[in-house]
Amino acid sequence: MTSPVSRSLKSFASPGMRVPPSGYTALELDTLSDTELRDAHAELASWIEEALSMPLNGAPSDDVYDAVYGRLSAISQVRAQRQREDLGSRDGGRF
Repeated sequence: MTSPVSRSLKSFASPGMRVPPSGYTALELDTLSDTELRDAHAELASWIEEALSMPLNGAPSDDVYDAVYGRLSAISQVRAQRQREDLGSRDGGRF
């Protein structure tokens, strides 16, 4: 059985709008390095900006947009938590 997001991705045929980065939902955020999180955040944020700039007839479905936005939010939360932990460390997060 496929999810609504999977079905939306399969039927995603907007000319000019790229599909979301592959595997973005499969990422185990806790296992990624800070650099990998930053890169994933930048890639998904770029996709969101592109999706928001598309005309309605070329934009991704709400399900796809919501899934990407939700993942971007989760990445932001992990990054913020790590920054809070770094600030609370003895060296203030400096190496």
